[in-house]
Amino acid sequence: MKNYFRERLSVLREPDPFHKYGIFPPVVGSLLVVNIFMYLVEIWIPDIVSPLSLHSAPDGVLSTFWQLNTSMFLHQSIWHLIGNMIPLYAFGIELENHLGSRRTLLLYWLSGIAGGVVFLAFHMVVNPGVD
Repeated sequence: MKNYFRERLSVLREPDPFHKYGIFPPVVGSLLVVNIFMYLVEIWIPDIVSPLSLHSAPDGVLSTFWQLNTSMFLHQSIWHLIGNMIPLYAFGIELENHLGSRRTLLLYWLSGIAGGVVFLAFHMVVNPGVD
């Protein structure tokens, strides 16, 4: 009987083979740091938000080409940041363990670009010609 429990408890001490990166995989950890850093920059230098935010010009094209990339790291409030970072951490660990670091980063980037495109499309339909 003693060996039965010892065998069952030994499973708890063994490392989980599905979590090769531990609690902070490289991409997820880096994205968390970059998003938190950018939020602090937004607080310290409020004038930087407008050039990095996603704005559409009256004709529906981007004002600057980098806004699709930079806007995915901007957050309007601490609750917006927390509401995005908790799912990034919770799901990102599993994604990075399953997909690998490069594919996880590519998925994050493509999702951010897709979100920006949907925002611009919605903006052009709801508020045409207004920035």
